[in-house]
Amino acid sequence: MRHGTVEILSGLTALTLVAGCGDDTSGTDSAGSQTTYSDSQASASSSPSTATVGTTAGEDTHDSDGVSAGATETGATETGATESDTTDATDSGDATTGDATTDATTGDATTGDETTGGCVPGTEGCACDGGQCDDGLTCVDGVCGVVAPSCGDGLVDDGEECDDGQNGDQDDGCTDLCQTPACGDGFTQGSLGEQCDQGNGNSDGGACTLACQLAVCGDGLVLQGEEECDDGNGSDTDACVACKAASCGDGFVWAGQEECDDGNNNDADDCANNCMINQPVGVDACGYPEDGPWIQISYKGKEGYPSTSPTWTYSNTPGYGEPEWTHPNYNWPVINALGDIPVEEAKIGGAAVIGPSDRLRLMLGFLSLQSYDYATVCVTGRSVSVGSGVYADIWNPPMGCGDEVFLSHSWEVHTDGVSIGTCFVPGGSLQAVEVDPTGGSSTLALQTLRLTLHGAVY
Repeated sequence: MRHGTVEILSGLTALTLVAGCGDDTSGTDSAGSQTTYSDSQASASSSPSTATVGTTAGEDTHDSDGVSAGATETGATETGATESDTTDATDSGDATTGDATTDATTGDATTGDETTGGCVPGTEGCACDGGQCDDGLTCVDGVCGVVAPSCGDGLVDDGEECDDGQNGDQDDGCTDLCQTPACGDGFTQGSLGEQCDQGNGNSDGGACTLACQLAVCGDGLVLQGEEECDDGNGSDTDACVACKAASCGDGFVWAGQEECDDGNNNDADDCANNCMINQPVGVDACGYPEDGPWIQISYKGKEGYPSTSPTWTYSNTPGYGEPEWTHPNYNWPVINALGDIPVEEAKIGGAAVIGPSDRLRLMLGFLSLQSYDYATVCVTGRSVSVGSGVYADIWNPPMGCGDEVFLSHSWEVHTDGVSIGTCFVPGGSLQAVEVDPTGGSSTLALQTLRLTLHGAVY
């Protein structure tokens, strides 16, 4: 078969084509490869013996008919059949499609490392291979490289519990700290039932508890600066009510401590201001209310006894009994009688008869008394006369204050009372209520005398 002026001969034993530079016949083409053809391949030699032909890539030598001088012509046969440096023989047969032609035009010189700068895609420092890199490398901005482990790289590194690329969602199973969501991490995770999370700021005395719940009254934890107490039981009858210490006046009855608590300041209603039930307020013989501690002496039925030995009675006032009425150096209140004061029947069943020159004093002490609103004195008896009543001063000599009463002369018990304000000194050691007849018949048959301290605080 002929192609141009090249004749392909059969029956050759071997043909080696060498591509080299200049006169180099080492059998290596311009890309560094050597091709050996067997006797079954096409030969460009005109004799049956083996021929070696050297061809220099990139250096063209043409004869007048345009055939490359790199092929050896023998007779009408031309080896390395190429019409130009860039065009291979296109006719069929090994001589036109063999390695010699391919290496010269498509070998490493045009597609190998020289074109790509020696960088294999997907390797370190090289372009990513379709967005992928070799194991251990990461594609960053189109280039493969080694990236130091870090939270947010999408890989679970040492010290990380998870890594979702720091997507900003702290409640998706992985926080931006690359840790599994948990109370105390500073993020509020509703999926965990958290109402708050202040991280290290969580406190069982603060607004966000160690359980990541908002502090509320009744949770059993005392919120500093807001709650006085928190027993968590919801009871309004114990020592902690609505997270405040129970107290008289809060409107809740403290069991075992208060009888009542109406939460108002009305001391005259059913519940006194000390949270004790007000007993029905009685009145004394003069109509004064029994709304404070009182002391009374009586000569009824004591005829023949000395005037210093009356019958003593006291109000049922807790904490203010006989000892609280006693002045220093005595164990109980005493009567000081100035003059001859007998105890007689006096037509009314026993009375101390106090004449114009006599004085009867009830000696008292007020050491435990802190304050009171006012004091009243109620006396019962009659004027010892058939024609006129009697006037008598009721006063406290140490303070020089008091008022006057008047009792009629008929043969029956009469009553009269006076309010002497704050004539007694709270904390005073020695005070007195003195009865001094001053006018009318000037003789008083005294049956009873009662002193009441209204609104007393002691």
